[in-house]
Amino acid sequence: MAKVSMTQETVEGRLTDFPLEVSLMLRAAEDRPDPGGPGAVVLLLDWFQLDQELILVQERPSACVDLLSYMESKGGRLQEQDAKTLPFPPALHCLLFSFT
Repeated sequence: MAKVSMTQETVEGRLTDFPLEVSLMLRAAEDRPDPGGPGAVVLLLDWFQLDQELILVQERPSACVDLLSYMESKGGRLQEQDAKTLPFPPALHCLLFSFT
């Protein structure tokens, strides 16, 4: 199992180790015009670091739809072209294609 990639950030004047993904998400959130408002970046609400895992708690924008509901709206199946446009990792794309 891969370790969590770390980076160093200055927090309250002290250099602290941070998970790289958390650091990047916090920086991206700073660039939103209205940090509490709508934007292309999904906000990181909280995070937990375990031995070799990182748990990210992210907002769920009101305009989003879970995968099951989306598939049901498409008749229970996804066409390859629809699946290619979804923002999922390649492994999930392979899983989706195996069921179509």
